[in-house]
Amino acid sequence: MIKLHIIVPCRNVEASIQATATKLSEKLSELKTTNEISAYSRIVFVDDGSTDRTWDLISDIHSSNRIFSAVKLTKSQGRQYAILAGLQSIRELTDVAVSFDFKLLDDMNIIDRFLKEYESGYD
Repeated sequence: MIKLHIIVPCRNVEASIQATATKLSEKLSELKTTNEISAYSRIVFVDDGSTDRTWDLISDIHSSNRIFSAVKLTKSQGRQYAILAGLQSIRELTDVAVSFDFKLLDDMNIIDRFLKEYESGYD
């Protein structure tokens, strides 16, 4: 079964981190329930040098739900570097990695299509 990791770079998003975590958790649960992904699939928040309480909230979310993992960068490096840091942290733990903007502007249901394409032989 496919191990999926969703990487989400975030910086100074304390006001909305819980809502994003809830939406991502629901999507991961849906994919697990339909046996499209492994129970070992995870969501990885990458804190890109936040100066607010973002890291504390990410830590709380991880403590209450182990499907969440986290990477903390000591200073802001930018979105692309945060994604790269997330990829490096899970490279040996996953089959498929997908990154989403923190605001979830893209349709999360695209993951379903990505998984079907992966099963068909695409990288």
